[in-house]
Amino acid sequence: MKQSSMKTVAILGIIALSACSPQIRNHGYVPSQEDISSLIVGVDTRSSITEAIGSPSEVGPVGSGNAYYIRSRVRYFTMSAPKTVSREVVVLRFDQSDVLKGVERYGLEDGRVVALDPNYTKLPGDEL
Repeated sequence: MKQSSMKTVAILGIIALSACSPQIRNHGYVPSQEDISSLIVGVDTRSSITEAIGSPSEVGPVGSGNAYYIRSRVRYFTMSAPKTVSREVVVLRFDQSDVLKGVERYGLEDGRVVALDPNYTKLPGDEL
């Protein structure tokens, strides 16, 4: 009887410890380096790029001509806040004719935290 309760406690302890292991989740999509290297500045268009490497994660405001491919890896660990462990952003810049004019890469180290202040951030519907 005592031995079976010890086994139960040991099994519960193992389960509890395994629940504390961190989990990594991947979010978003960035094309491979080979796919990006195959793009030709001044030749490829927005539509040919979308067909070749897929749709971007985000597009810039109308008229900006940018397409963004974004991938993040986030670590979740027990009760602590999720932590972004890596981020990769590929920006494709297009001219007015939707022809590729530049490719840029950014990582987590290139980013910065932007704090939103409710005293300065106007929300729709707050006007009298």
